[in-house]
Amino acid sequence: MLDADIAKCFDRINHKALLSKINTYPTLNHQLKVWLKAGYCENSSLFPTNDGTPQGGVISPLLANIALHGMEECIKQYAETLKGQKRDHRKALSLIRYADDFVIIHQDLSVVKKCQEIIADWLSGMGLELKPNKTKLTHTINEYEGNIGFEFLGFHIQQHKVGNYRCAKNGSGTLLGFTTIITPSKAKVKTHLAKIADVMDAHKTALKPPLLAG
Repeated sequence: MLDADIAKCFDRINHKALLSKINTYPTLNHQLKVWLKAGYCENSSLFPTNDGTPQGGVISPLLANIALHGMEECIKQYAETLKGQKRDHRKALSLIRYADDFVIIHQDLSVVKKCQEIIADWLSGMGLELKPNKTKLTHTINEYEGNIGFEFLGFHIQQHKVGNYRCAKNGSGTLLGFTTIITPSKAKVKTHLAKIADVMDAHKTALKPPLLAG
Protein backbone atom coordinates (compact mmCIF):
# COMPACT_ATOMS: atom_id res chain seq x y z
CA MET A 1 0.00 0.00 0.00
CA LEU A 2 0.96 3.65 -0.45
CA ASP A 3 0.76 5.83 2.67
CA ALA A 4 0.77 9.34 1.20
CA ASP A 5 0.62 12.98 2.21
CA ILE A 6 0.29 16.08 0.04
CA ALA A 7 2.91 18.78 0.64
CA LYS A 8 1.36 22.04 1.95
CA CYS A 9 -1.93 21.22 0.27
CA PHE A 10 -3.89 24.25 1.53
CA ASP A 11 -1.04 26.64 0.70
CA ARG A 12 -0.32 25.53 -2.87
CA ILE A 13 -3.64 24.87 -4.60
CA ASN A 14 -3.56 26.61 -7.96
CA HIS A 15 -6.35 29.21 -8.03
CA LYS A 16 -6.90 29.06 -11.79
CA ALA A 17 -7.15 25.25 -11.79
CA LEU A 18 -9.50 25.32 -8.78
CA LEU A 19 -11.86 27.91 -10.28
CA SER A 20 -11.87 26.04 -13.59
CA LYS A 21 -12.83 22.86 -11.74
CA ILE A 22 -15.66 24.55 -9.82
CA ASN A 23 -16.97 25.91 -13.15
CA THR A 24 -19.78 27.96 -11.62
CA TYR A 25 -21.72 30.99 -12.86
CA PRO A 26 -19.77 34.28 -13.30
CA THR A 27 -20.99 36.10 -10.16
CA LEU A 28 -20.04 33.28 -7.78
CA ASN A 29 -16.84 32.64 -9.70
CA HIS A 30 -15.84 36.28 -9.17
CA GLN A 31 -16.70 36.08 -5.46
CA LEU A 32 -14.59 32.94 -5.02
CA LYS A 33 -11.69 34.60 -6.82
CA VAL A 34 -11.92 37.62 -4.52
CA TRP A 35 -11.94 35.39 -1.41
CA LEU A 36 -8.93 33.45 -2.64
CA LYS A 37 -6.95 36.62 -3.43
CA ALA A 38 -7.98 38.52 -0.27
CA GLY A 39 -4.83 37.68 1.69
CA TYR A 40 -4.54 37.61 5.48
CA CYS A 41 -3.39 39.96 8.24
CA GLU A 42 -0.83 39.18 10.91
CA ASN A 43 0.64 41.76 13.29
CA SER A 44 -1.02 44.56 11.31
CA SER A 45 0.66 43.38 8.08
CA LEU A 46 -1.21 42.16 5.00
CA PHE A 47 0.12 39.07 3.27
CA PRO A 48 -1.08 38.25 -0.27
CA THR A 49 -2.51 34.83 -1.16
CA ASN A 50 -1.66 34.20 -4.79
CA ASP A 51 -1.94 30.44 -4.31
CA GLY A 52 -3.75 28.11 -1.94
CA THR A 53 -6.73 28.51 0.36
CA PRO A 54 -6.32 30.16 3.78
CA GLN A 55 -6.15 27.53 6.54
CA GLY A 56 -8.74 28.31 9.17
CA GLY A 57 -11.00 29.96 6.61
CA VAL A 58 -14.61 28.79 6.77
CA ILE A 59 -14.70 27.75 3.12
CA SER A 60 -11.13 26.37 2.87
CA PRO A 61 -11.95 22.70 3.67
CA LEU A 62 -14.69 22.72 1.03
CA LEU A 63 -12.42 24.28 -1.62
CA ALA A 64 -9.61 21.83 -0.79
CA ASN A 65 -11.97 18.88 -1.14
CA ILE A 66 -13.20 20.24 -4.47
CA ALA A 67 -9.59 20.56 -5.63
CA LEU A 68 -8.82 16.95 -4.67
CA HIS A 69 -12.09 15.49 -5.91
CA GLY A 70 -11.52 12.99 -8.71
CA MET A 71 -8.43 11.27 -7.31
CA GLU A 72 -10.29 8.04 -6.62
CA GLU A 73 -11.92 7.91 -10.04
CA CYS A 74 -8.53 8.54 -11.65
CA ILE A 75 -7.21 5.41 -9.91
CA LYS A 76 -10.33 3.41 -10.77
CA GLN A 77 -9.88 4.29 -14.45
CA TYR A 78 -6.34 2.94 -14.30
CA ALA A 79 -7.67 -0.26 -12.67
CA GLU A 80 -9.88 -0.84 -15.71
CA THR A 81 -6.77 -1.03 -17.93
CA LEU A 82 -5.41 -4.06 -16.05
CA LYS A 83 -5.88 -7.52 -17.56
CA GLY A 84 -9.04 -9.28 -16.44
CA GLN A 85 -12.51 -8.18 -15.41
CA LYS A 86 -12.79 -4.38 -15.10
CA ARG A 87 -15.31 -4.61 -12.26
CA ASP A 88 -13.06 -6.91 -10.22
CA HIS A 89 -10.04 -4.65 -10.69
CA ARG A 90 -12.00 -1.52 -9.70
CA LYS A 91 -13.12 -3.28 -6.54
CA ALA A 92 -9.62 -4.57 -5.70
CA LEU A 93 -7.93 -1.15 -5.94
CA SER A 94 -8.85 1.35 -3.23
CA LEU A 95 -7.98 4.99 -2.57
CA ILE A 96 -9.15 6.26 0.83
CA ARG A 97 -8.77 9.98 1.48
CA TYR A 98 -9.48 12.40 4.32
CA ALA A 99 -8.58 16.02 3.52
CA ASP A 100 -4.98 15.89 2.22
CA ASP A 101 -4.08 12.49 3.73
CA PHE A 102 -4.77 9.36 1.71
CA VAL A 103 -3.78 5.73 1.24
CA ILE A 104 -3.86 3.47 -1.82
CA ILE A 105 -4.32 -0.26 -1.25
CA HIS A 106 -3.85 -3.20 -3.63
CA GLN A 107 -2.44 -6.71 -3.37
CA ASP A 108 0.10 -6.09 -6.18
CA LEU A 109 3.07 -3.84 -5.35
CA SER A 110 3.65 -2.89 -9.00
CA VAL A 111 0.06 -1.61 -9.24
CA VAL A 112 0.54 0.55 -6.13
CA LYS A 113 3.78 1.99 -7.52
CA LYS A 114 2.05 2.85 -10.79
CA CYS A 115 -0.77 4.51 -8.84
CA GLN A 116 1.81 6.69 -7.08
CA GLU A 117 3.06 7.91 -10.47
CA ILE A 118 -0.49 8.54 -11.70
CA ILE A 119 -1.48 10.47 -8.58
CA ALA A 120 1.72 12.55 -8.65
CA ASP A 121 0.94 13.57 -12.24
CA TRP A 122 -2.74 14.23 -11.38
CA LEU A 123 -1.80 16.46 -8.44
CA SER A 124 0.58 18.53 -10.55
CA GLY A 125 -2.46 19.75 -12.50
CA MET A 126 -3.70 21.39 -9.28
CA GLY A 127 -0.28 22.83 -8.44
CA LEU A 128 0.33 20.14 -5.79
CA GLU A 129 2.85 17.38 -5.12
CA LEU A 130 3.39 14.46 -2.75
CA LYS A 131 5.49 15.13 0.35
CA PRO A 132 8.53 12.81 0.04
CA ASN A 133 9.30 12.41 3.75
CA LYS A 134 5.68 11.52 4.57
CA THR A 135 4.95 9.34 1.54
CA LYS A 136 6.05 5.72 1.76
CA LEU A 137 5.34 2.21 0.54
CA THR A 138 4.45 -0.24 3.28
CA HIS A 139 2.68 -3.54 3.91
CA THR A 140 -0.07 -4.26 6.39
CA ILE A 141 1.42 -7.60 7.57
CA ASN A 142 4.99 -8.05 6.32
CA GLU A 143 7.82 -5.57 6.75
CA TYR A 144 8.66 -3.65 3.57
CA GLU A 145 11.59 -1.21 3.37
CA GLY A 146 11.58 -1.02 7.16
CA ASN A 147 7.86 -0.20 7.31
CA ILE A 148 4.95 -2.28 8.53
CA GLY A 149 1.37 -1.08 8.95
CA PHE A 150 0.47 2.57 8.46
CA GLU A 151 -0.68 5.69 10.30
CA PHE A 152 -4.00 7.28 9.34
CA LEU A 153 -6.03 9.95 11.15
CA GLY A 154 -4.15 9.48 14.43
CA PHE A 155 -4.28 5.69 14.45
CA HIS A 156 -1.84 2.90 13.63
CA ILE A 157 -3.38 0.19 11.47
CA GLN A 158 -1.68 -3.18 11.15
CA GLN A 159 -2.63 -6.77 10.42
CA HIS A 160 -1.27 -9.74 12.36
CA LYS A 161 -1.18 -13.40 11.40
CA VAL A 162 -3.29 -15.48 13.81
CA GLY A 163 -4.89 -18.91 14.02
CA ASN A 164 -8.26 -19.84 12.56
CA TYR A 165 -10.07 -19.13 15.82
CA ARG A 166 -9.21 -15.41 15.82
CA CYS A 167 -8.65 -14.59 12.15
CA ALA A 168 -10.90 -12.45 9.99
CA LYS A 169 -13.13 -13.68 7.16
CA ASN A 170 -13.89 -12.21 3.77
CA GLY A 171 -17.39 -11.58 2.41
CA SER A 172 -17.71 -15.23 1.40
CA GLY A 173 -16.80 -16.50 4.87
CA THR A 174 -13.32 -17.67 3.87
CA LEU A 175 -10.72 -17.50 6.65
CA LEU A 176 -8.00 -14.93 5.84
CA GLY A 177 -5.37 -16.02 8.36
CA PHE A 178 -4.94 -12.58 9.92
CA THR A 179 -6.73 -10.02 12.07
CA THR A 180 -6.62 -6.23 11.84
CA ILE A 181 -5.67 -4.28 14.95
CA ILE A 182 -6.16 -0.49 15.13
CA THR A 183 -4.45 1.37 17.98
CA PRO A 184 -3.81 5.06 18.75
CA SER A 185 -0.66 6.33 17.04
CA LYS A 186 2.25 6.46 19.51
CA ALA A 187 3.42 9.77 18.05
CA LYS A 188 -0.06 11.31 18.34
CA VAL A 189 -0.46 10.04 21.91
CA LYS A 190 2.90 11.59 22.82
CA THR A 191 1.86 14.91 21.27
CA HIS A 192 -1.49 14.83 23.08
CA LEU A 193 0.15 14.11 26.46
CA ALA A 194 2.59 16.98 25.89
CA LYS A 195 -0.34 19.35 25.29
CA ILE A 196 -2.05 18.14 28.46
CA ALA A 197 1.18 18.73 30.40
CA ASP A 198 1.38 22.29 29.03
CA VAL A 199 -2.20 23.00 30.10
CA MET A 200 -1.56 21.60 33.58
CA ASP A 201 1.64 23.65 33.98
CA ALA A 202 -0.20 26.81 32.91
CA HIS A 203 -3.00 26.01 35.38
CA LYS A 204 -0.52 25.48 38.24
CA THR A 205 1.19 28.77 37.43
CA ALA A 206 -2.16 30.60 37.48
CA LEU A 207 -3.00 29.12 40.91
CA LYS A 208 0.28 30.09 42.56
CA PRO A 209 -0.21 32.92 45.12
CA PRO A 210 1.64 36.14 44.28
CA LEU A 211 4.95 36.72 46.08
CA LEU A 212 4.64 39.17 48.93
CA ALA A 213 7.01 42.08 48.92
CA GLY A 214 9.62 41.77 51.71
